[in-house]
Amino acid sequence: MVQGWPRPAGTLDISQKFEIQERLKKLGYYSGEVDGNLGKKSKKAIRMFQAGADLKEDGAPSLELLEKLRK
Repeated sequence: MVQGWPRPAGTLDISQKFEIQERLKKLGYYSGEVDGNLGKKSKKAIRMFQAGADLKEDGAPSLELLEKLRK
């Protein structure tokens, strides 16, 4: 059996990164490729979403961000 490498608490896995991009794209904040790579375009989209969602505008992906995107 193969297990994933242990990640620090609060770290997003690849499926969560894909989900963030997909949800940002659906909401019109992101226009790039949904590939799970949270680069410059993704971080800009995250900051734009954070600005209107009462979150710290740092462009950082987080579980808190994902929860807000799911609402």
